[in-house]
Amino acid sequence: CIVNYTKFFSASFRSKGDSTGERRETSGGVLILEPEAEIYVKISVRQRSVMKFKDLLIDHEYIEENILICNKNWGRFHERVRVVASFNTGTNRGRTAEATNLYSLEGRIANFLSRTSKFWSCVRDAAKAEAESENQGVEIPSKFLEEEEGFWLENVVTDMLERLNEKHVWEETIEDDESQSNIVNLYREIWFQLYCIADELLYSSCIVQQGRFVFHLISLLFGVMLREETLTKFLKKKKPPRFVVELLSQRISHLEYLLSAVPHAEPCLEPLDSLRSKIVRKLQ
Repeated sequence: CIVNYTKFFSASFRSKGDSTGERRETSGGVLILEPEAEIYVKISVRQRSVMKFKDLLIDHEYIEENILICNKNWGRFHERVRVVASFNTGTNRGRTAEATNLYSLEGRIANFLSRTSKFWSCVRDAAKAEAESENQGVEIPSKFLEEEEGFWLENVVTDMLERLNEKHVWEETIEDDESQSNIVNLYREIWFQLYCIADELLYSSCIVQQGRFVFHLISLLFGVMLREETLTKFLKKKKPPRFVVELLSQRISHLEYLLSAVPHAEPCLEPLDSLRSKIVRKLQ
């Protein structure tokens, strides 16, 4: 697939050999391709975005962002395509590529965390609906109702993980149970976005000479993900449920992947690394 999450560039696509000239559309910035497909890509500058952030761009010669080509099944096998737009004026050559790409990445992280919050809201709503359906209007003390909703929440997420581990589930839309399908499809979407964001963070930390800001973005992303309210609540149990272990292990794996690229101890990452160590000990 081709992934275009850029802020300042739009992309249109046309299949090679298509005499109709029909343009192919992306879904959420992602264009799914058939095996061995050949595609013509036209890149254009989003003029409204440039004007909106003109104060950021006014003193620079060019802007730069990345379009990804990857396997949507778990977001692997990335190839990065640099997209650059040059201006006629500007005095600080090179700085804009870093500033605009990182600014765009910060916005994507904020959007990702918002989508993640929506996912957990859907999970809690589904668990509450299951609990109410099971009790069929019988009034239950709030303490026991909370425990029952926790039981159903565990069932909802465990079922989601089982379905995501099935063959081809990452390449197809789940359409049977509406509530569960929304949860599965939403999680699949945000998990793919996480792979792309982690790849961009790794690239920026290694290539771009603004490490401190990249480290800030890493702390923002994983600090929120590892402190997610629902996971933290189940983590307090003597033996955390299997779904909590799996979800947190996935997040820890991504974080360690990024931290492995940091060549020395970085003070601003120490609180996050301490949180990671604490969670790892609890999961063992």
